[in-house]
Amino acid sequence: IISREGGVLVRAGHTEASVDIARLSNKIPAAVICEIMNEDGSMAKGDDLLKFASKHKLHIAKIEDLISYRLRKENLIKLKKTSIINLNNQKFKIYVFENSIDGSEHFALVKGKVNKSKLPRVRVISSNVVQNYLINQKLPNSFEKTLKYFKKYSNCVMIFIRDPNLKSVTQTLKEFKDKKSKTKEKDQLIKSYGIGAQIIKSLKIKKMILVTRTLKKVVGLDGYGIKIIKQEIIK
Repeated sequence: IISREGGVLVRAGHTEASVDIARLSNKIPAAVICEIMNEDGSMAKGDDLLKFASKHKLHIAKIEDLISYRLRKENLIKLKKTSIINLNNQKFKIYVFENSIDGSEHFALVKGKVNKSKLPRVRVISSNVVQNYLINQKLPNSFEKTLKYFKKYSNCVMIFIRDPNLKSVTQTLKEFKDKKSKTKEKDQLIKSYGIGAQIIKSLKIKKMILVTRTLKKVVGLDGYGIKIIKQEIIK
């Protein structure tokens, strides 16, 4: 199994966590992952793992602990530019972020105020929505539904995680302005919430309402200091 470049800050998985621990220990960035089983053959979780660790005098840590540690030491994204855009009679401020590992650009559309004292609604979408919108292709259905849903609320955020192989947001905007955007690109969707969580953290959001199509079990956000108060479903 190959660990994602960037480790748990890009994907909060056991593969990335094991390699990160090896790297932080100044060892070869490789590890062996072993599932712990209960005596009845079921997979050990939670209290079972704590008992196993205590019995065999092993150290134990959660992925969010590793995320929290790395976030105190490093950051994968940096704010590149901001601008104002109007969509469906709603005013948004666009924040463009650059991933320091692969140079890919991700962005957030912010409506209203979304600081730590607010409880904004947040939707994370994987799509090349900027190019689709600018060259007049059909917008993703999830984007249209989210815009319609956000009309009812004052403080909202849409975060777009983009494939690093696609053109940058900056390049797309420039080509549109210069009328050079002629080609279509097929999205290779990436849904790693680690980058999304860093963007949320950068926007100083501590608590939020997650807007999604289906209820999700989100693991590891505590390591970013972010708490999901509730989830709302877009139908």
